[in-house]
Amino acid sequence: SDKALESLAGLFAMELITIHHEELDSAHKQWYSFLLIAEALKKVLGFKSEKKVIDTSLTLKVIHGLAKVLSPLLAKGLIDKRMTPYGHSVTAVYRKK
Repeated sequence: SDKALESLAGLFAMELITIHHEELDSAHKQWYSFLLIAEALKKVLGFKSEKKVIDTSLTLKVIHGLAKVLSPLLAKGLIDKRMTPYGHSVTAVYRKK
């Protein structure tokens, strides 16, 4: 969060110059849509993975298959900036005191 980045300045005797929140690039909208749909489907279906690292279950493959089909449609609708994540990447610039 911005507060955390502001606090870092005090911890390391620096001055915060600026914080820049990068908008989600159009090249990443389909990837973002895929993740959004997959997570929504997992929640709706009550899916909880038993595996810690890699889950190769049929249920997850079906969820990802549906998300892959639906994500291009959702990505085309993400025109309004308010519908995409704020600060996909964040850059903070500091100066030594």
